[in-house]
Amino acid sequence: MKGHFSKEIVYKFFRYILTLCFILFFAKIWANGLRINGNAYPISKRSSAEISFDQLKGLKSFENGNLQLTFQLALDERSNQGGIFKLKFADSDQVISMNLKSTRSQKIEFSLNLEGNSVLGQFIFDKSQLKIQQWFPVDLRINLSEGKITWKVLNQRVVISTVSGLRTKILPQQLIFGKNGYSIDVADYTIKDVSLSDGMVQCGIPLKERGGDIIHDDRGNRIGKTVNASWLAPESFFWEKWKTIKLNAIGGYQMDQERGRFIVFSQDSLWVTDLYAGNESVYPMPHNLPFRIQLGNSFLLNNKLYIYEVNNLPQDICSIVQIDLDNLQSVCVSKRQLPMQLHHHTGQALSQSDYLIFGGFGNERYNGDFLKLNTQNGIWDTLHVSGDKIYPRYFTSSFVDKAKYFYVFAGMGNTQGNNNLGRNYYYDLYRFDVDKQAVKKVWELDWKAKNKVPVRQLVYDGKKNFYSLMYSEYESSSFLQLYQFSIDNPHYQALGDSIPIKSDKIKTNANLFQFEPLNRFYAVTEVYDNEEVKSEVVIYRLRLPVLTAGDWNKEREASSFSLRLWLLVFGGITGLVFYWKFKKGKGNVAGERQKVEKDTGESSAGMQLLTDDFIFPATNCIHLFGEFKVTDAKGVDITHLFKGKVKHLLILILLHDPNRGISSELISSLLWPDKEYIASKNIRNVTLNHLRKSLEYMDGIKLVYGQSFYKIELNGTYVDSCHFKTIIGQHTLTNELWTILNRGQFLPKESVDGLDTLKSLYEQEIIDFLMQQIKLAYSENELKIALQLIHILYVTDPVSLEALKIEINIWKKMGDEAKAKKSYQKFQKRYSKWMGTEYLTSFESIFHED
Repeated sequence: MKGHFSKEIVYKFFRYILTLCFILFFAKIWANGLRINGNAYPISKRSSAEISFDQLKGLKSFENGNLQLTFQLALDERSNQGGIFKLKFADSDQVISMNLKSTRSQKIEFSLNLEGNSVLGQFIFDKSQLKIQQWFPVDLRINLSEGKITWKVLNQRVVISTVSGLRTKILPQQLIFGKNGYSIDVADYTIKDVSLSDGMVQCGIPLKERGGDIIHDDRGNRIGKTVNASWLAPESFFWEKWKTIKLNAIGGYQMDQERGRFIVFSQDSLWVTDLYAGNESVYPMPHNLPFRIQLGNSFLLNNKLYIYEVNNLPQDICSIVQIDLDNLQSVCVSKRQLPMQLHHHTGQALSQSDYLIFGGFGNERYNGDFLKLNTQNGIWDTLHVSGDKIYPRYFTSSFVDKAKYFYVFAGMGNTQGNNNLGRNYYYDLYRFDVDKQAVKKVWELDWKAKNKVPVRQLVYDGKKNFYSLMYSEYESSSFLQLYQFSIDNPHYQALGDSIPIKSDKIKTNANLFQFEPLNRFYAVTEVYDNEEVKSEVVIYRLRLPVLTAGDWNKEREASSFSLRLWLLVFGGITGLVFYWKFKKGKGNVAGERQKVEKDTGESSAGMQLLTDDFIFPATNCIHLFGEFKVTDAKGVDITHLFKGKVKHLLILILLHDPNRGISSELISSLLWPDKEYIASKNIRNVTLNHLRKSLEYMDGIKLVYGQSFYKIELNGTYVDSCHFKTIIGQHTLTNELWTILNRGQFLPKESVDGLDTLKSLYEQEIIDFLMQQIKLAYSENELKIALQLIHILYVTDPVSLEALKIEINIWKKMGDEAKAKKSYQKFQKRYSKWMGTEYLTSFESIFHED
């Protein structure tokens, strides 16, 4: 029993706390977004995302007639048209929808419609304004009482002051993005950061899920579902193999940041890939390319591609060629060569005319000089530098800050630059002041992992971090790993998953780029064949912000010390309460059960399994388990009288001390946390009066006030949560308890400030009681009853590892491995759905565990 407390209670408690703190932890690190597959896909593969308003916590009534919907939208196809969303209303056939149409004249048209009635508004944009995969805001505000709608897309806004045909006495019921029933004409787009508000309370829907078909709000509550979901979060951890280009000759590549495209080149061709749309165009390389490409060194300046070789060319042949990407005309820039080949050097453009390189290997030597090329005269200058010494090296990398500081990172070489003396791996950072031509060592890492080298260049975030892909070049089958490094100190961390690379040939290379408009990293590998004649260029992409392995596995820490301290204190206090309840709650299952040891696991002779045939009172009844329901003295369902804060107030009072009640100050702080106590007095009193009037339809229940405390007196009204408390306090299992639990989760649709913690404590009591009874039934060989209890436990705690192990052991004891495996597979699905990651412990390890 001691072990049960130390593992089960602590684990469950912190799981609920983490759920309550969902937005503080999860939203900070997680990438977000949901891609809607539209007309570019077969009908069976098109997506939908449905959000139900009756599941939105605190936003269920919209009684004031106000509704605000905002979200970020990005288009996923250049030629695009179809529906974006539909807003449906309860007890009404009226639907407000937003559609997209792409015209032949390079225009994009959005329309807002009252379906079957009229077009409410239209916006027309040039396609250049809404580039593929770029986010822009959409804002829709509806005032039903005034029949007024305000709609905004990007920077255009329209106000429809009078909407003909729009009913005012209707409530929103469902928001649907993508396919819906027979409405299969769907645009291809991506959404994120959805927000719904009634003008007072806001519900954020960040769409940060990693998988599954459930949509959660920013508190972790289930509020909708998806079909054919394509979540963006995995794209921030796993590199996507985006493009593959096979070259029949040696080539190279560059990213054109200004025009948003990749340039891949070989001796005879140019491939241009649009980063936004993914379209690829192939052009012939100018026939007068004056030299045979050997290493594919290149850089971009002023929409001109410079391809250069530094050595190993015939005398008096062009060594640097400039290709104008506008007209594909080539010009020889220089015929000069350097005295040695420079495999795996690094280079950066400094200005409109200067290009600087450092490092490299050739002729059994490592280069340790800075060499600057003037593209106007084609001359290479060896710079004479002062300051700290950078040892000669190759496989080094660089970035430029403000065209003034040239940073050199890592590499492989030695102090003398002589390859015959062996080589050392360096993990250091140097800053070269271009104007002063002075070098300063910034830091050196104490690298503990196996040796790695960086790719050709680094990505600088313009602030305090830079990024590099690194790999073990000495391994035939190696892996590129993304790292983030701090400029100010030797701190680093690995990000994302790895990329495979074959590094058998010295010409094999890789590089890293960032394209900020799409918020993506791009990794490029170029791998050569055995003869080093043909190569394959592969482009990968990864969405920012990139996740660490810890992020992906949900190993997160609190975002601030105060929050961690709060959790520690609150967790300690609650843990002591649970421990006291646990000690107090030790007891036996209801008295009539007798122990009969049977290997078949059947219940004791004459012992009946629990049934849910208890009959709830037909009148004066309140249900908090399963769907919230209230029945009055005449047997009429009056649940509709308890909406919004009135319902929350009733629940809040019922869950507090029935003898003392709850203070008016605590009511205000829990239900109106954004208001001062005095300011909340009027709205609190109005809500209390509504509650008191609604309770008048029932007999045997009364709201009373005394000494600044409110409580509810029960004298005939049945409240299932109160009966649940009484039954478990007697440590018994009854059909009434079983029937209560079979109604469903405790307050499954209620999650607002002030109720979450109380709800979690109640759920923990359910879990503790059921787990105690499961263990007792198992120890007494009442295996079928234990299975019943496990089944009902999963309603409240679907990922109980302890329950899973007991369940598998029961089937093992019964000799039914097939059912044990089926139970395990069901648990796997639940675990993946709830935790957002796979359950990795194998069935065999649990089944064969002693």
